[in-house]
Formats: sequence, C-alpha cells, structure tokens
Amino acid sequence: MSNIPEAAKMEGNIVCNDDVCTRVAPMRGNTQTDFEKLQGIELHGPWPRTESIKSQILWQDKPAVILVIRRLGCPLCRKVFRDACARKAEFDAKNVALIAISQQDIYAQDFLNEVWKDLPLYIDPADGFRIAMNGGDYNPLWLCKPSFCFAVCCGDLPKAAGFSDNNDKAKRRGGELVVAQGGGLVYEYHEDSDFGHAPVGELLVACAKAR
Repeated sequence: MSNIPEAAKMEGNIVCNDDVCTRVAPMRGNTQTDFEKLQGIELHGPWPRTESIKSQILWQDKPAVILVIRRLGCPLCRKVFRDACARKAEFDAKNVALIAISQQDIYAQDFLNEVWKDLPLYIDPADGFRIAMNGGDYNPLWLCKPSFCFAVCCGDLPKAAGFSDNNDKAKRRGGELVVAQGGGLVYEYHEDSDFGHAPVGELLVACAKAR
C-alpha cells in the first residue's frame, strides 16, 4: 500500500509508487534518477565560498529540495527558483532545506542577488547531479516552439543575466528533486520541452513524504 499522500497523486501528471513520485514531463515520459550516483558528488560552496563538500551532506540533517539549474543566467531556468524563494516560509515550516545546484558559476552572484537571496548555491563542476538525474538533453529546436516564444515574450519571468553561460555543450536538462533526511528519493521532475520546471505546490506536497 503506497504511503504517498493522495494530494500528491492527484496534483499534476504524477506517477507514484511506494518510494518515489515522478513528474512525467512532456516529450520525455517517466524518467528515473539514479540515487546511488547522487551520493558522493563533489560540490563547491555554498557560493561564493569554494570549500568542497560531498553531496550527501545536503540532506544529512533535514530533507532537501534540490533545484538543479541548467543556466544561471536564463530567465526560464530562474523562474522556479524565484517562485520557490517566494514561498520559503512554507518550506521552512516543513523543516526542508532549499538548495540550488549549477554546473557553472557564470552569473552566480547575479543569480543570488536577483533570484536566490540568502539561500545556498553549490557548484557541481563534474555535472554529477544532471548526469545522475538522467533527464536527457534539450533540443535546440524547442527554442522555435510557439509556447517558448510566448513564455519569453509574455510570461512573468525573472530578469535575465545574459548569455555568456550559454556554452553547455552537454545540453543536459535540469530539474528538481526532493530527498528525504538521511537519503532516499521522494520526488523528481525533469525540465520539460518548454524549459518548464516543477510547480512549487508539487514540491511542497512531496515534502510531506520526505519527513
């Protein structure tokens, strides 16, 4: 019998089993993060500090919502971070850590100033999180989609920092994870074909299982 909250099963296009809620992203289908590969990733931070830590420290003392960004300067990538930051009090009430992960540090300070204020950002030089998430690559042709153009022109987006970080040859997509205290994947969302990210309400619902 699954102990996933009924609200988590019903909110959005979510597939649940006894262990993990997976948000099924358009154009991709059900993907699965390799949690074993998430263990032991070397991270630097929190920015601007450059000390090295191992990834499992992030969820050692409390559950964690891990938001993995593809580009720190991209307004579409920034949106979920801004939205999560705006509801930080709700995450705090659930005793859940909010943590950002980026493979690059280009625009890191601007990201913290404009979007991720007073919250930790860690740099993942080896891109271990996106590799472990196994969310696939984005297709540059998605930039021609009407939905993308509408989101950029008419959407309520954070300010863009620029395009100097648009040099990710791997083209791996970002996404969001909810990890239980001490380890164990509770929820995953892989950046979709509109460069969309997890609804913050879904992250909060998933946090109920992370305790």
